[in-house]
Amino acid sequence: MAVETYAYQPDNLVAGGNLDVETTAETLAKGENLKRGALVGMLDADGTLKAIKKGVTDGTQNLYGIMTEDVDATANAAPAVVYVFGNFNTNSMIVPAGDTVAAYRVQGRKIGLIFRTAQAVPA
Repeated sequence: MAVETYAYQPDNLVAGGNLDVETTAETLAKGENLKRGALVGMLDADGTLKAIKKGVTDGTQNLYGIMTEDVDATANAAPAVVYVFGNFNTNSMIVPAGDTVAAYRVQGRKIGLIFRTAQAVPA
């Protein structure tokens, strides 16, 4: 019987003294390949998640959650778990090139995602 091994790499995504978080199971849209900490929006058309994107009107311009783990849905839509409530470190959040985490701070606050700037994890 093979033994699976896993590596733990702390990233300080969850921040603050209050470590209460809420997650929900969703579906990552086909064509997406997102890392833990990526901000996501929900497509109005089918309810799947994609990387947050400013300047669009398909629903993904609105912050829905934060990816809890890496998910590759390049070939097919895939299950994904996202944080929908809690305190999170802006230094560990991911947005598309040309965008900023700060642009979504107010949206996050309105839905229970609190953005904090925490000390970086030592290398």
